[in-house]
Amino acid sequence: MKRLLRFILLVLILLAYDTLNAQQSLTLEDAIAIALQNNHNIKIERLNVEQSTNLATAGNAGLLPTLGVSTGFTYNSNDLYLEIATFGEQGISGSQAVSGNGVVTTQRQAGATLSYTLFGGFRGVNNFRILKIQKNLTEVQLQQVMEQTIASTASIFYEIARLQEQLETSKTALAISKERLQRLENSKTFGAATTTQILQAQVDVSSDSSTINQLALALTIYKAELNEFLGRKADYPLQLTDVSTTLPELETKEVLKDRLLVRNTTLQQTGLAIELAKKETRISQSSFLPNISLDLGFQDYREENDLGQILVLETTGFNAGITIRRDLFTGGQNRTRIQNNKIREKQSLYQHQVTELTVQRQFETAYLTYQNSLSDLDFEKNNLKLFQQNLEKSRLDYTNGIITGTDFRTAQLNLVRAQNRVVNLEYDAKQSLIQIQQLTGELISKN
Repeated sequence: MKRLLRFILLVLILLAYDTLNAQQSLTLEDAIAIALQNNHNIKIERLNVEQSTNLATAGNAGLLPTLGVSTGFTYNSNDLYLEIATFGEQGISGSQAVSGNGVVTTQRQAGATLSYTLFGGFRGVNNFRILKIQKNLTEVQLQQVMEQTIASTASIFYEIARLQEQLETSKTALAISKERLQRLENSKTFGAATTTQILQAQVDVSSDSSTINQLALALTIYKAELNEFLGRKADYPLQLTDVSTTLPELETKEVLKDRLLVRNTTLQQTGLAIELAKKETRISQSSFLPNISLDLGFQDYREENDLGQILVLETTGFNAGITIRRDLFTGGQNRTRIQNNKIREKQSLYQHQVTELTVQRQFETAYLTYQNSLSDLDFEKNNLKLFQQNLEKSRLDYTNGIITGTDFRTAQLNLVRAQNRVVNLEYDAKQSLIQIQQLTGELISKN
């Protein structure tokens, strides 16, 4: 029994360990999937798309007829006195009185009315087109929020990866500094090392330790930011895995610029704003056209009286009518509305042109940065090999007493700087690649 309990306990420990590791390990694809699922701005935009889809119908645009039914019943009980005049050749010859207590009169009616606008100056058609444009606009806005979510997630993810690599580089540098300090302390016993050399080595160890602490603090802050972005607690355990350093060759600038003009979500929104302004102008122009409406109805009416000349009145039948209406004078309101809508058209067009120039500039900057990063990266990687070789030679020369500790420290710092330059260039290129993909509308398709 004890063996069984120990076995169960061991299994639980292993499962807990695996679960903890699963929580800590996070790929970029995992982070993006979690962000897209938990981001509240995306949830809001999806609801906006659902609302605009519900509105984009012919009925909401006023293109379909309206049908209404009504029914009613009235009951009256009154004391009645009625004096009816009688007429002869000379006029009123007398009168006849009719009276009663609790005289009941009932009325019952039911009807249906069908109304339809035969011609409304094309308001309904343009309203329908506006509703469709607004639906398209909310879909583009949803795509833009999703792109921004992916870009922000990847940006923070890569920043954490950058800090992790720099932290490992700094830990290696600290290990080398500690090794040098230990050598000097051992040499001091035999009088081969001075106090100044030991103090300098201690300063280098302290400096490397301070760098590690600063990187660790920055790493903790960025991890908390990523966790918040993913809808998790700030201290949720997190460790990035599978951070690829592969940087692809981009398509030609002309191909990407053509894609930018078609798929950029900001440009799509300003383009849709132009279409909306044009449709609003057409609706305001329709105010000068007549409105023709058709009404069809059916009425069933019955009235019953306990006392009176008409004991029962019942009518049943159809009715139809056509109404033509046109405003002859509205105090200049329609003309002002048209003028302002045309002004909004020009504003929308100018805004689209400004946006096009802005996104083209952003693309040019990102594209140039990416290409330069690739070029510089090849150069720095070649330099890195030289700095690594230089450090190994300096280590040997320092051990043999050929160079001083200061020279060895210089070689060590040169290698650390070279390693950090390579890391920074790799992740700067990745950030530029993200921006290019976001500007050209490729983030959604690639994720």
